[in-house]
Amino acid sequence: AAGASDGLVAELEELVAAHPLSERLGGQLVRALALRGAQADALGAYGRLRARLADELGIDPSPELQAVHVAVLRGELAPSAPGGGHGPPAAPTNLRSPVTSFVGRGDDLDRIMEAFDGARLVTLTGPGGAGKTRLAAEAAARLLDRMPDGVWLAELALADPVDLPQAVLSLFGAREQRLLATPGATAMAPLERLVEAIGGRRLLLVADNCEHLVEAVAKLVDHLLARCPGLSVLATSREPLGIAGELLHPVGPLAVPDGEVSPAEALTYPAVRLLADRGAAARPGFGVDQATLEPVLRICRALDGLPLAIELAAARFHALSPEQIATRLDDRFRLLADGRRPVQPRHQTLRAVIDWSWELLSAPEQVLLRRLATFAGGATLEAVERVCAGPALAGPAPDEVLYLLAGLVDKSLVVAAELDGGGVRYRMLETVRAYGAERLRAAGEDEALARAHAGYFVELAETAEPELRRRDQLRWLGRLAAERDNLHAALRWASDVGDATTALRLAAALGWYWTLTSARAESLEWTAKVLALPGGDAVARVQVLAFRALTDLSGGVDLGAALERGAEAMAAVDALAPDEPRRSHPVLTILPAVLAMFGNDDQTALWRLDAERDHPDPWMGATVHLLAGALMINLGEAEVAERELDQALDRFRRLGERWGAGQALVARADLSSTRGQHAQAMATLAEAMEVLAGLGDREDVGQILIRTAGERARAGQVAEAEADLEAADRIAHEVGAEDQKLQVRLIRADLARWQGRF
Repeated sequence: AAGASDGLVAELEELVAAHPLSERLGGQLVRALALRGAQADALGAYGRLRARLADELGIDPSPELQAVHVAVLRGELAPSAPGGGHGPPAAPTNLRSPVTSFVGRGDDLDRIMEAFDGARLVTLTGPGGAGKTRLAAEAAARLLDRMPDGVWLAELALADPVDLPQAVLSLFGAREQRLLATPGATAMAPLERLVEAIGGRRLLLVADNCEHLVEAVAKLVDHLLARCPGLSVLATSREPLGIAGELLHPVGPLAVPDGEVSPAEALTYPAVRLLADRGAAARPGFGVDQATLEPVLRICRALDGLPLAIELAAARFHALSPEQIATRLDDRFRLLADGRRPVQPRHQTLRAVIDWSWELLSAPEQVLLRRLATFAGGATLEAVERVCAGPALAGPAPDEVLYLLAGLVDKSLVVAAELDGGGVRYRMLETVRAYGAERLRAAGEDEALARAHAGYFVELAETAEPELRRRDQLRWLGRLAAERDNLHAALRWASDVGDATTALRLAAALGWYWTLTSARAESLEWTAKVLALPGGDAVARVQVLAFRALTDLSGGVDLGAALERGAEAMAAVDALAPDEPRRSHPVLTILPAVLAMFGNDDQTALWRLDAERDHPDPWMGATVHLLAGALMINLGEAEVAERELDQALDRFRRLGERWGAGQALVARADLSSTRGQHAQAMATLAEAMEVLAGLGDREDVGQILIRTAGERARAGQVAEAEADLEAADRIAHEVGAEDQKLQVRLIRADLARWQGRF
């Protein structure tokens, strides 16, 4: 039979990961690996299954499974040529047989194999520890049948580029003496001897770890490819060789689950499978189950799915539990020091991996890399230029930053991701960032960079704040969402060092963003933290107080406490100087009317709103009509309410402001509902949902689903109402909206009552 396909093996690996005690699936995987020629992997898969059966079930493998094992040992399942027989002799190679299983990377292998259909030079690029060497070895083994004159691995751990041609030449001297110069021939340079040795032979050279001698390797490979037509080269490097005909294949981290998953689902991700596989080798009987799932996911996520880091973490399983490792990853460089003797020194510890890359950087690249560690969630070019360069900091000038960033991307230390709206965002793997932060502290620049970082993001948030009530609000919401980690890092730093002004200004600028995105818990946590700081900008403090009061009121949990906080905020507003320009901020302006509404003082609320009808801010003018319309519904003035809501909807639409338009539509639906116009109410609610869904505010969507369910129930659409309630209940639990959970139960009770299910 022909060798098993890569796709079959990958599919079986996923099934075995999901059903680790299935002898049938395990035996099929052992057979498929053997038929593919991966005898070591086949024996490893059998050994792991035998250990699991013994540890978890206390049984030996079945006779059928033992028979498969014996067949592998005897070579009876080795791949054979099509048509029977054993085919031509195997091509010569110096590739070592792997001692551990190869996990994941099926898509990478497929693309590498396809690349050699049209290219002669393929370079695997990626950060240190990404698994480039292992992937190259696996791909090279699968290319053996295409290379009649062999596959040769050159490990380029050389100190001097002069030794490079001789190091590659020695591969053939050790295996094929006839390739070398014949007796009596005149001496020739190693490079020319290498060209003669390869000649027209059809072979693959695997050039591993080229980044240390990248210029010399590039010249050598370019020279050989031009003079040896049968030569192909598979290179691994942290940066491209940069020669004509090179096809780059980036090798990124292994995929990690995002969000909640079951143990079986987690094991379909290669990062988790790798940790499970290597963890079982270090601690027999270890498996990913409900008890170990949470720390396993924390480890894989914290280590960015980086294979070497995961293997180093798994090696610690012999002494530490997954939970102990997960809680100590802040000290990852000391924790993940393996000291395995057979591997290169630069792969023995996580720190050594990054040290190797650091030493290859120029001095300006080192400066920028360590300063980039200040950013918690990546950064735009503008942010990097503003925070990491400039007259206040010695080092690169702003106009040099782009070129230094490009160099760091080429060297696989920074990842560049193209943004949907154009532009590029730059980020580091968390392990590289942790290393950069150490270097930043050692250089004594951490305080200055943190201050510059916080200043930049205060400015960004304050620029975005008024735009969140205008036509471009979706673009600015996206911008702030992309910078969420950086904004929180700036808030955390300002709070920790007691910089009250920075903390208050940033929290005040983010108040409306938190409101639009229903980030209630986030808002309450940060406003409490910054309000506890003494001193700071007085007006910013008042704005934070006002946002805090509005958040409390919208939560619907403790109305009395919320009104007390609102009164405190009002007293602070009244204490501001009359000519303070920020006193007219919409949130400070609207607070008195909202407090009166929640306090059931409708007349005072109307009086407060009437006083602001000529407010210069167009959003404030639209909001006055919105709140007045809602009040008129409560007062039973349906026609007046309709006029006010129409005015509000028209003004918000002209502004291009989705939140206000959505609130006006919901209020219009309420008005239709009170008139018994259920079909009209449902149509208006559907329009409101479409408008508000663009903001990404799931809490508002949940509220509309609840209202729609009520309308459907009153219209006799019971099944549809129950479906809406199910969706709303799911959202309420996911976002923690306690009031919505109660509303869902109330409508469900009404449905049961109307159906006679008392």
